[in-house]
Amino acid sequence: MFNWLVHSKTRLKMMKLFFKDPTAPLYGLEIAQTLKASPGTTHRELNALLKQGVITKKKEGALVMYRLNQSHPYFYELKKAIFPKKKTNRVLFVSDIHLSVDTSADLIEDLFLLMEYAEESASELVFVGDMIEMLEGCVFQTYLLHKPLFDRLTSLSRDLKVTVLPGNHDVFFELLCQEGTAGTFLGAPLHFAQQYTNESMNIFAAHGHQFEDLSAIKPSRKSASQGYKITKVLDGIKKGSENPHLQQLKDVAEYADQAYSYAQNAKKYKAQTTKALQNAAEELITDHHYSYIVMGHTHKAAMKEIEHGLYFNCGSWKSEKKRQFVEIDHEGGALVSIDDLR
Repeated sequence: MFNWLVHSKTRLKMMKLFFKDPTAPLYGLEIAQTLKASPGTTHRELNALLKQGVITKKKEGALVMYRLNQSHPYFYELKKAIFPKKKTNRVLFVSDIHLSVDTSADLIEDLFLLMEYAEESASELVFVGDMIEMLEGCVFQTYLLHKPLFDRLTSLSRDLKVTVLPGNHDVFFELLCQEGTAGTFLGAPLHFAQQYTNESMNIFAAHGHQFEDLSAIKPSRKSASQGYKITKVLDGIKKGSENPHLQQLKDVAEYADQAYSYAQNAKKYKAQTTKALQNAAEELITDHHYSYIVMGHTHKAAMKEIEHGLYFNCGSWKSEKKRQFVEIDHEGGALVSIDDLR
């Protein structure tokens, strides 16, 4: 019935745009900019929809406004064709995006594509750690630069459950709300937690840094990190000082020094960390009988069968050429390339 619709990807995207708010008017330039289509292509597709009677147009001042024709005899059938019923038991996982002011434009486009797919086809979206780079950049600048992306995330989180599991690079997310409760980060009703579990599908997810053994990594004073320098300054303060924050500052400086040393040795211990995460997954499957374990952190996508379960690592969209996400529903789990959604 609607073959004329699926023959054009631009036309399909245009219809999705109209149906997001069926009562709202749209004008041509606005549609072209949103879809990143040329004015000529936009005009051609609008005429095709007008010919089918799906939309109407009306001149308002200097602008020609287009609206959905809600009186169309196949209005509801058309909506179902554009937005097929989503799976109420499909969960998508993505990790280690490290969003910052330096994030490439193509990665941002891929995130929009993932969120569009999640809105249409999934019940949950889980960011498995290191969603935003908080240790090496300004979060406020990142937010301003990528505001359209955060606005999209805000609207998405009102349509399906979005969970954020803080990683070692965005650990400050933990300060936003109590574990397991909805937060209000950037106005979005996000859910924050150290770990994610889904009892109906037997899933466990965590970033993974909490399972690695850092005891083998010893802070290197030769590196003279900023944390070490701060510690030296604090040590010079008189012991009798009444500054109540002195010990807290020392603790922060020591943590910063350890974090710097870990970063310096990250490549050396990468294989060790990968093994530690797989061992943790094996224990979780054996002891708690999970069917699926999903982690991030190592920046290397993987899918491995362990006993009676599957271990996934989402990999990193920042460092890997092939950007993938994990998709799990009652039919099984798989690593999916973002390219498959184009």
